[in-house]
Amino acid sequence: MIKNLRYLMIAVLACLGMGNAFAGVITFGDLGLENGVQYADPFDGGDFTVTFAGGANDGKYYNTGAGIRVYGGGTMTIAAKEGTLKKIVITFDGTNKPTDNNVVDGGSYDAASGTWTGDAASVVFTRPSGSGHWRVKQISVGDDAVTPEKPTEGQKPEEALTVARALEIIADLENGKTTNDAYYVKGKVVEVTYVSTTISFTMSDNGSAENTITVYSAKGLENKNVTDQNFLKAGDDVIVVGVLQKYVKNETVTPEVSSGYVYSVNGDTTPEEIPEPVVEGGKTPETAITVAAAIAAINTMRDNQVSKDSFYVKGIVTAVTEISVANGNATFNIADNAEAEAFLIAYRMHGLQKKNITDENLLKVGDEVIICAQLQKYVKNETATPELTKGYIYSLNGVTEEEVPPIELTGDGSQENPYTVADLQAMPVPANTAAEEGQEMVWVKGFIAGSLNSSGSAILEEAVASNIGLAATAGETDATKMIPVQLPANTEVRTALNVLDNPVNVGKEVLVYGYILKYMSKTGLKNVANAVLDGQEVTGITEVKAGSEQNIIFNLAGQRMMNAQKGLYIINGKKVMK
Repeated sequence: MIKNLRYLMIAVLACLGMGNAFAGVITFGDLGLENGVQYADPFDGGDFTVTFAGGANDGKYYNTGAGIRVYGGGTMTIAAKEGTLKKIVITFDGTNKPTDNNVVDGGSYDAASGTWTGDAASVVFTRPSGSGHWRVKQISVGDDAVTPEKPTEGQKPEEALTVARALEIIADLENGKTTNDAYYVKGKVVEVTYVSTTISFTMSDNGSAENTITVYSAKGLENKNVTDQNFLKAGDDVIVVGVLQKYVKNETVTPEVSSGYVYSVNGDTTPEEIPEPVVEGGKTPETAITVAAAIAAINTMRDNQVSKDSFYVKGIVTAVTEISVANGNATFNIADNAEAEAFLIAYRMHGLQKKNITDENLLKVGDEVIICAQLQKYVKNETATPELTKGYIYSLNGVTEEEVPPIELTGDGSQENPYTVADLQAMPVPANTAAEEGQEMVWVKGFIAGSLNSSGSAILEEAVASNIGLAATAGETDATKMIPVQLPANTEVRTALNVLDNPVNVGKEVLVYGYILKYMSKTGLKNVANAVLDGQEVTGITEVKAGSEQNIIFNLAGQRMMNAQKGLYIINGKKVMK
């Protein structure tokens, strides 16, 4: 009875135009999701949806942490089905969470409590670039959303739990579950079992092999990658911080501290200063060092140490291991000459001008290259390999800039001569998702093909009202040949164009008026303010707020053109240069 009354009140308030997404909770660990599987379609939380987008790993669910992961540059969009969001509380796994409040596109976010407040139809959380990831365990929306209660013990290094107490907490967990919060735990190292950029070891209260807890894949001091393979040994006094987990595999229970780092070793909280390799030259392309000089410097480094500085290294390509267009990088070997035995592995290098590699045949054996990258002494299974890492190809056979071919556009963005779907697909993907002051809206023509999933990779079987896929021809079913068009909430444009309420729109030609922006990781159209369907003009929104990070379109001598890095565009047969 109370539940029905609550739903009745929601309906009444909605009719009165209160505009609030009232309630809903998604706990990802309770959804029966498959481990290691990426989920791109929206999750339904009752009055809201949440969609993960970004690279190949964003949106993947893992049992470790029982959450969905968001990596550098990935996004999590929480959207009200009707009305607006007022309050969101997000529970993350341990230390795998935002540390900055500036990760949202609007409203106010408090990283300490995981609470967002504001008034918006949708909120986009974007993880900053760099290593690591977020682990999203639960999302709660509405006035009833409550920040999870913090434990009163083990939340400070000076009040660290004993191993015995940590084992008690873990014993009360369900199999496979973790604590919502991270704890500090102190003890003595029993055995180091694995070291790379992270470290795994066992510890107990007295250093004996009884009543141990496993510290799994922890980062080093100051939550940084482990660079000294010998920084921990049996008998060391340590304090670690991470979530407590009751890990189960093959019916064997292992109590663990995971998703954390080593806070202190024998009282020290600051990593030992590791000397940088001494390199003569290599700071500019003109003073690029040889492969032999780079290897000599790497040999003086500690196991798995990465130099802080980048160096220019020149050589000849002697083998191409992989060119990944999907990841935009290449792995290959370089030596001082074709006969040299000593070589460097250039690991996952980006292309010229630090751009993603788009040509599978970019490199071949015998090419002359200059690489700008950090030096690394990579060690695995007690074998040291000299590498170049975190870098790019500065020059290839003397060429330092990738030639950008002219892009021929059919339209000019006006209502009389709108851009086509092919025009937008030919344009580079914009850097940002929000328009800025002075950016112009444009007209685009195409055929409504359906509504797309969050990555724009497929037409949804069950349509949604938030977007449409625009195709060059009627009847197109391949989403890769479409551009995504956002239909803003609470507008006549959404009411008129969306295929959830208007399935007869599929196959119809339409003109839409909006901003060319990054949408669903593609070049798309957002903030659509007007449209023409069946010859009938649809008025959408009267004001579109612009951001401040992007300049995609501007006027020059009356011509609209794209602001590419060094772009040459042809509009109606006339060349236009930036």
